[in-house]
Amino acid sequence: DYGVYGEAETAIIPVRPLGKVDLLSWGVGGTNIGSDSDLIYTENITNGIANRVGNATGGAFFTSSSFVDPSISPILYGVAQGHGPDLAKVFYKFKLDSNTPDRLQIRKGGVGNAITALLYMKQADFPGGAALNLTDGASYSMEWTWDTLTGAGCFIAIKNGAQWYINNVEMVTKTTTSYSDLNGLSWAPITEATLNSTTVMAATGGYATRVLNNVVAIGYFLDAGTASRMVSFKMAKGQSATALQQWTDGFNIYNADAAGTTDYDNDGVNNVHEWGTLGDPVDPANSGRQVTSLGLDETGTNFVYIYPRLESAPRPNYTVQEKDNLIYDFTWEPADATETGAGLWNTNNPTLGLEAVTNLIPVDLDAKFIGLEITE
Repeated sequence: DYGVYGEAETAIIPVRPLGKVDLLSWGVGGTNIGSDSDLIYTENITNGIANRVGNATGGAFFTSSSFVDPSISPILYGVAQGHGPDLAKVFYKFKLDSNTPDRLQIRKGGVGNAITALLYMKQADFPGGAALNLTDGASYSMEWTWDTLTGAGCFIAIKNGAQWYINNVEMVTKTTTSYSDLNGLSWAPITEATLNSTTVMAATGGYATRVLNNVVAIGYFLDAGTASRMVSFKMAKGQSATALQQWTDGFNIYNADAAGTTDYDNDGVNNVHEWGTLGDPVDPANSGRQVTSLGLDETGTNFVYIYPRLESAPRPNYTVQEKDNLIYDFTWEPADATETGAGLWNTNNPTLGLEAVTNLIPVDLDAKFIGLEITE
């Protein structure tokens, strides 16, 4: 009882130390560049713009051999555009700079010149190489650290599918700029320049929130910069309560009592099974809906097995299992079952949220035992 004696209790909510998981980073981890190394590029001057694109493997600006530990600083790709009255001097520094701390340096030379650049890490740099869905309910954040940053501005850049976007919250020099929720930012479309581009990259259209559900590249957009030295970048995903935890929260059971394998109400059915069959984990009289059998199908060669399943995600994993005896073999194996369809579990209660999943299991033994495993 955390209320004050003689007064009404305040609302009580569960609090979990969920933390964050780093998804992608560059330069985090200290000294990593063995020695100064110019970026590897191809240049083409068109319409008064010096376009530079990566010329290392896969169009990158450098190779993994540039680093003591390539895992600390993944390969960067992109394009840089020098523009101004003196293109011969526009790229004064264009290199990996071994320093304390190490940094990626892009710096203009000549009076009146500037550099616009889009540099990024590709999908292959993500864990598992898969695109990121920033709309999956978790929180996504970023941190950028700059030693020097001057010019018209520097902003996060994200490629969702085939479309690049930049946001409008400017990064700050000599400090770490943090973004706590990427989904809450506003983004404007931008088109990545090429070796033959005749215009300087710029945002087009208005800034608005976007559906970022297929992020394949992440980087930064330097808008008419005069000097930039990037020290590090990090993207993290906030952990969230699992679907099972959110379900057990509704019954006021937590921690070990709410674990999937726990049978809190001692009814012989664990929590995850009760979740998957609409049971009640605190009521021993309600262990969820049970599987049913309709005997053999019309061919006489298959056993009809029907089990309850939540209609939509998030939901647990359901596996039909089988074994040929219950005496000396305690190992269940996935059944040779064919799912033939799913319909309402109770036609009189269409909003129940449960469906009946029909499976056909071959009758290929004199005796066979069928079971249903439900796991997170």
